Amino acid sequence: MYSSIVTFHVALLSALAPITAATCTLQNLQDAASAYTSSVAAGVPSAALAKALYKENNKDANITTGLLSTPMKIDHNKTLFDTTLCATYSELIITDPKAPYVIGTQVHLDNNSTVALVDTIWTSTGDWLFK
Repeated sequence: MYSSIVTFHVALLSALAPITAATCTLQNLQDAASAYTSSVAAGVPSAALAKALYKENNKDANITTGLLSTPMKIDHNKTLFDTTLCATYSELIITDPKAPYVIGTQVHLDNNSTVALVDTIWTSTGDWLFK
């Protein structure tokens, strides 16, 4: 009986370990989100993002020629940090009348706290929520 209880607890802890063990810190995530928002504002992907897989609207894209290649003034930024999954989610709103955007981006870090994926979904004039 005792050995089956111990075996159960070891199995349970082993199953939960990947869920609760974060390989990044809040500071890593804040740095990644800052690199992303700075890249949007500058119109040039930062070195921290350069080697990441990049997606726009659910399609593989080129980070140097996609949405990040045009400087934008960010009027609203809300970023959430997930230290369990080593990821961020940023909501950006650009109110430029010539090129307005609502942008949602997930930035995922790998086990070395390096940006591995930048996954962006954006809408603009003629799309959802725009006239």
